[in-house]
Amino acid sequence: MFTGAANTTDEDWQKNIELNLASHWKLSKLCKPYLEKNNGVIIIITSNHAYSTIPGCFPYNVTKTALTGLVRSLAIEWGPLIRTVGIAPGFIDTPGNHKWFDSFMDTQKERERTIDMHPVKKLGTTEEIGGWCVFLASEYASFASGTTYLIDGGRSALMQ
Repeated sequence: MFTGAANTTDEDWQKNIELNLASHWKLSKLCKPYLEKNNGVIIIITSNHAYSTIPGCFPYNVTKTALTGLVRSLAIEWGPLIRTVGIAPGFIDTPGNHKWFDSFMDTQKERERTIDMHPVKKLGTTEEIGGWCVFLASEYASFASGTTYLIDGGRSALMQ
């Protein structure tokens, strides 16, 4: 939920805290005993808004930034039995983003403008993010813990 700092009510703030931050911590706590038995992996999905954002994204961006701290803390406190990693996707082609594009007068023009902001010249897919989750949960990523991977099609590398 993007409301902007000046327009965020206490209710908006609490909804974001519960949905975007507390839910990850509560679910992790609930799963901890099971993950410890199997050297499990917690994968926390945050957002590119944890690293840079645009006006009006408060309090969403604040909670997504806090998730990167949760990744680090759980990795330190629950390792080595449980690895914790984060994924921070950029612009992913989802129904929610289709709705966002539809809010513009020229939907296709805005979509093309957004794609052009990415050096890979495309939007990410849910399958690509799912592939990252599979990899991070695998034995091939067993040395990965306590970090969040920004997967944004190179957008963060390009000054805008």
